[in-house]
Amino acid sequence: MKIYDFAIQMEADGEVYYRKLADIAAHPGLTAIFTHLADSEHKHLEIIKEMKRERYILQEVSALDREKNLFTFLKKEPVSLVFPEDEVKAYEEALKIEEKSRDFYEEKAEEMVSPEAAAAFRRLAQEEQSHVLIIQNVINFVYKPQQWVESAEFGTSDDEE
Repeated sequence: MKIYDFAIQMEADGEVYYRKLADIAAHPGLTAIFTHLADSEHKHLEIIKEMKRERYILQEVSALDREKNLFTFLKKEPVSLVFPEDEVKAYEEALKIEEKSRDFYEEKAEEMVSPEAAAAFRRLAQEEQSHVLIIQNVINFVYKPQQWVESAEFGTSDDEE
């Protein structure tokens, strides 16, 4: 049960963190992205509460294709934005948090005896991986907005540099 309590707290902390990022975001598109991520973390929290009760929800919480649509907000604004350094550091911290969450769920999926629990943890790991990709795109946008907007695929590869 401690695994679930830890995961619930992790998701609750993630939701609070993203709501704070939404509040400080220097761009309305970023506000929308972080609000979406906070809502997604809240959904994860509810899923884990159900898992704790041995009810496993394998439904899709979010889809990267839908999340890519959030980035259209970023294209509507001028790309000569300057982001405060503390805001950029907060985005980099969000990336670390998402990577740790993904790794945690992958590790717990391997430890689970129940196939349903393992599948649910794998699904959460996939969700967190989609968040990693979103945050990587946010960071790319912040560091090089002109080049980011010119990229049709919004890829996370550094090959475009």
